Amino acid sequence: KLVQRAVAHYIYHSDHTSRNIYWIAWYKLNDKNSKTYDPVKGMAAAKSSLNMIDNTYKDQAKKLINKSKKDMTAEQNTQIDALFKDGYPGAEKHRREAYKYLLSIGDISPKHKFRPNE
Repeated sequence: KLVQRAVAHYIYHSDHTSRNIYWIAWYKLNDKNSKTYDPVKGMAAAKSSLNMIDNTYKDQAKKLINKSKKDMTAEQNTQIDALFKDGYPGAEKHRREAYKYLLSIGDISPKHKFRPNE
């Protein structure tokens, strides 16, 4: 549960800090036994993090992609491309899902309104 919470926070705040996008990729690609493992979302986030300015994170994202791409099916690659084009994880649609989850578990106060992308 703690990792799921962390990933939700990373997604919700991904619109204003690109490092979060890398960490989403890391959590979703690294541990196949984790509840957060989702290679499609992980690869989409990794692709998004290639646009970052920070070369350390960009280089790490390239390593994640190279390590994971050999296990992807054609169908998964199609899903990855669609998510990437949809702006995962930083698009408001995906951030709103994370926001609702964080509200439901009490990590965000109901007084805190959803912050749209800037």
